[in-house]
Amino acid sequence: MAPKKSNAKSNAKNTKESTQNAATKSGWLPGIFGSLQGSTTSRTSADASKRATTGTADKANPRVSSIKSTQKSTPKSTQKNKPKIAPSIAIMKDRLEEILRHQQIAPEVYSARSRLIQTTVLQHSRAMADENFSATSVADLRLMSELYDSIYFDSSCIALAKHYGMAFRWSSRMTRAGGKTTRTVRRATIRRAAEIHYEITLSSSLLFQTFQEDSRPIKVCGRPCHHRLEAMQRIVEHEAIHLAEMLVWIDSDCAAGRFQAIANRLFGHTEHRHELVTQRERAAKLFDIRVGSRVYFMHEGHPVQGVVNRITRRATVLVESPQGEMYSNHKRYLKYYIPITALKLVARN
Repeated sequence: MAPKKSNAKSNAKNTKESTQNAATKSGWLPGIFGSLQGSTTSRTSADASKRATTGTADKANPRVSSIKSTQKSTPKSTQKNKPKIAPSIAIMKDRLEEILRHQQIAPEVYSARSRLIQTTVLQHSRAMADENFSATSVADLRLMSELYDSIYFDSSCIALAKHYGMAFRWSSRMTRAGGKTTRTVRRATIRRAAEIHYEITLSSSLLFQTFQEDSRPIKVCGRPCHHRLEAMQRIVEHEAIHLAEMLVWIDSDCAAGRFQAIANRLFGHTEHRHELVTQRERAAKLFDIRVGSRVYFMHEGHPVQGVVNRITRRATVLVESPQGEMYSNHKRYLKYYIPITALKLVARN
């Protein structure tokens, strides 16, 4: 059921741009993967470095982009106000686009790289005890992303994102999506320049409620996963393509052909969805509670009866009341957010 009137969603707050130098790379990352970097098939142009120094334009909104095209001549009076681009930034963007368009990874190379990334993350993590870890940190997510950037994207993706502003985060509130990559733009004003910020977020709740003792077989992006670390890798791979596409083309859609072709060539992904255990599945399996179930719960010492309308971290229960909001069935309901464990099914007559 849905209310007749829906409130407009508030715009997400924009975060400030990081001032980190995108040209700086981790010194030890290339060394770890040096033996595997050459085991790829890519069409590399001999004059790529010459073309890269020209840069590319942000076609969707050139006013908010800090990367401008230098191919067209501009009057001297307006050139003073244009931001200058470090040649390394333009080179990284061209290199990243070339990888996205042409690189192909052999299955055996992908498998070897995946195992090496697993080992490296576990060795350097202060939170993960094993592959089916019960604790993790933002440092683990950042490290894994940087490893993928070093080995698959020639250290061009994360470094380019850091030039604008880049953050990593775990979320316990994401109950349906395994991961999310966002591009936030703070438009230019008279007093400040435009700011762009990127963020990769992974769902901790989905990972931790999957791979329990009685867990069913799990696939993420079409690839079987046997433990949480493998599932985390598949999600990071998926979000890395989102980030790379946003950096090169601004827009990214995992249902589009371009995204799926890149995901298949680089990581062997055959799907763009996950099969992690959701809160809905967990509620149905453990408590036999589903959307539409009639339930009751205790509120201020009294039992209250209603219907489950939604299940996320908690269940949204609609209780019929004259003081409530009008819904599409022409009845009024008050809305309660109740933990699944506090709900009881109403006995059927």
